Amino acid sequence: PLQDVDGPDRPILLKRALIVDKVQINRLVLERQLQTCGLEVSMCRSAGEALQIVASGGAFDVILTDHDMPGMEGPELAAHLRAAGIASPILLLSSYPEAVKGKTADVAAVLQKPILRSALFRTLQDLSHPDGKESFQPLDPAEPAPPASERRQMRVLAAEDNRTNQLVFRKMV
Repeated sequence: PLQDVDGPDRPILLKRALIVDKVQINRLVLERQLQTCGLEVSMCRSAGEALQIVASGGAFDVILTDHDMPGMEGPELAAHLRAAGIASPILLLSSYPEAVKGKTADVAAVLQKPILRSALFRTLQDLSHPDGKESFQPLDPAEPAPPASERRQMRVLAAEDNRTNQLVFRKMV
């Protein structure tokens, strides 16, 4: 599985995910992100379809549902899943997280759309390690970074036509 360079070095232990979103491209983008993290992904277009999959024995380590869906919105789907005895963590994906305040009793987290890969990755790490403790030991301790005088000089080519972006990139590098 992919390791996040910004976050703690904790593996994602979740194996199966269910994505519920009416928009196909949203489902495909999330599927790619989750597969990169090592998850097996099932997808459906509606809350009704998700309830059928779960009722027919589909078991998932995490369920990701869009907030705004026809027929049954994400928080309502989460409540139905809890009522059906599903204990898997549910992530609510919303373009307007403020709109779901007070409706999140059945969800583990609310992620703002568009979903940043780093935010999704950290959330999956947190769900894999709910007690916050490391469940593994690294093979070798990380070596300290060499002093600046010993670092290798590099040249970077960046293709960017916007002057502001060029300046920002130059400052970052």
